[in-house]
Amino acid sequence: MLVKAVGVAAIVFASTSFADVTAFKLTLGKTTVEEAKQTYWLTPNGQNSASKGPMFSVAPDAIDFPNIQGFNLVFSENNTLSAIHVTLPRSEFGDLRPMLSQRYSVVAEHLPFVGNRRVTYEKDGVQIELNSPHLSFDTTLVYATDEFHEQVEVSMKEYEAALQQQRASAL
Repeated sequence: MLVKAVGVAAIVFASTSFADVTAFKLTLGKTTVEEAKQTYWLTPNGQNSASKGPMFSVAPDAIDFPNIQGFNLVFSENNTLSAIHVTLPRSEFGDLRPMLSQRYSVVAEHLPFVGNRRVTYEKDGVQIELNSPHLSFDTTLVYATDEFHEQVEVSMKEYEAALQQQRASAL
């Protein structure tokens, strides 16, 4: 059982070099759409409003990791990988947290006895968030570049400004 856990951890958290964050055989900020297509069968999911790049899903059974329920990729406008979004059963939070804590620096941790559990990690311009909402059956694991986080923040501000403008024009 320990050998299986170590083997799975090696696949998920393997890095191509010290400065790269690689997860599930994909390197954040470097892997291109074409390179990802050589690794996985990608199903188009439209364009991301923040990064202006394409989004794809991958069949969970194509990923060499147990219990994945959803696997989505977000690319930048120049077609490099900006984010990986993985959905797993809620029970996986407890197993993933120590593995991620060994690999990445913990930036924030919220682990109440009852309630939403969240741990944020960071390494080399990539934020990794492990999240398990209290009333959800899911745990999410998100790897995202700092650039993508900035794009999301700008996109949210633009959306809020447009919404405020729409509300003001209705008065």
